[in-house]
Amino acid sequence: MNPDPSADALRQLFAELMGMKEVNAYLAGMVSGTRTVYGVGRPDDPMAGRFVHDLRLKTERGPVPLASLLHAGRGLLLDTAGRPDLREAARPWADRVDVVSAAAEGEELPAEAVLLRPDGYAAWSAQGGTADAKDLETALLRWFGTV
Repeated sequence: MNPDPSADALRQLFAELMGMKEVNAYLAGMVSGTRTVYGVGRPDDPMAGRFVHDLRLKTERGPVPLASLLHAGRGLLLDTAGRPDLREAARPWADRVDVVSAAAEGEELPAEAVLLRPDGYAAWSAQGGTADAKDLETALLRWFGTV
């Protein structure tokens, strides 16, 4: 923004960098805050505390964007692997957490299930079948209170 000619080289470099997809994604994440990683008490969970970007999902009601499932301002358990044990574990929180079974269209979700906070950040995820219903119940209790 400095009109001084001494900043011309920096402006030119920045203009070149902005032509790169990776740079745009990095800067957009910084500006929007979606690159922020929150400590959610699960250091062994690579998705926990990270923003889950808007995937296209195939649900029983047809294709939907993930963001549309968060419009109600509630938590969301997204089951992409058909885990009835996890859906059943979330049932006592049905007044606060929606449960949706879906498959990702195109890009895959790197977890069998993910518990999203209303802001789109993952509070918990089931990675490769290693997480069980008790893990999910602990996360539900922490983020959505007692039943």
